[in-house]
Amino acid sequence: MCTVYSEHVMNIVTKTVNFIRSHGLKHRQFIEFLNEIESEHKDVLYHNQVRWLSRGKVLKRFFDLRQEIQIFMIEKNKPVEEFENEQWMYDLAFLTDISAHLNELNLKLQKQSKTIFELISDVKSFEIKLQLFKNQILKQNLLHFKTCQEIKQNSLIDVPTNHFVSMLEQLSKEFENRFQDFKSHMTSFRLIENPFLSDENNVHETVQLELIDLKTNNHLKDLYKDITDKNTDLIHFYKTLTDDFPKIKELSMRIFTLFGSTYICEQTFSRMNYVKCSERSRLTDEHLHSLLRIGVTHFTPNIERFVKEKQAQISH
Repeated sequence: MCTVYSEHVMNIVTKTVNFIRSHGLKHRQFIEFLNEIESEHKDVLYHNQVRWLSRGKVLKRFFDLRQEIQIFMIEKNKPVEEFENEQWMYDLAFLTDISAHLNELNLKLQKQSKTIFELISDVKSFEIKLQLFKNQILKQNLLHFKTCQEIKQNSLIDVPTNHFVSMLEQLSKEFENRFQDFKSHMTSFRLIENPFLSDENNVHETVQLELIDLKTNNHLKDLYKDITDKNTDLIHFYKTLTDDFPKIKELSMRIFTLFGSTYICEQTFSRMNYVKCSERSRLTDEHLHSLLRIGVTHFTPNIERFVKEKQAQISH
């Protein structure tokens, strides 16, 4: 997804931000400078080339502070000449806006306990939004690009619509390439998400007969409705299926093993930073592994049961 970012913009942003942040003295001077002119921003995020999402945050902060940054850089004899280039400013504004939309999508994908159906829905929704953005920009409509609107109000040149549309098309193609594997399994996903709306003629032959039996079972239909109405985890429905539906149960278990891992990865690293403190006297690989498993698991052990099963030591 990072191909949407134009390097001629990011190189300047990175160079400028890192100049401000690279030395403590310069950084402190910049904070004091912002305080003197009563800026609402107290800091500039340090640009990290590894995590592409940090670019969105840097771009937003960089754009909002562009005037203050330019004055500061001029004082340091390092003016940012691109600030005087309206085409470059349009590119900066566009990248700021599209990265904000990407950040919003990323936050949705990172939410805890999201099923594959929800993740696919979020991605599909964003792909449709990209098409909407392209159509609107071609009509000079920047409704969903607030930063570009701000540049347009004070710019002497036209909005580079063709350039923006080209970048959006590039992003759309990248989404299509990255998620094409999911599209080949959409029939199976739809089947498990709602078997009662699935057409037996469109599913794999191995589950056709089971699907017909499932769809005509009123008890299971009521059970499915009750589970979905209560917003209960859909996996509980498939756990209740009898051995009369072995293929559908097997398919459901395979699909439910697909889930977004970003949340648990971030949770694991956060937990690891917590347990690896300087006050800890001992931390082997085995200790770390056990602590991380306990820290991120949803399993609640039955301590009372363990105590009862534990045989007390009998004195002789």
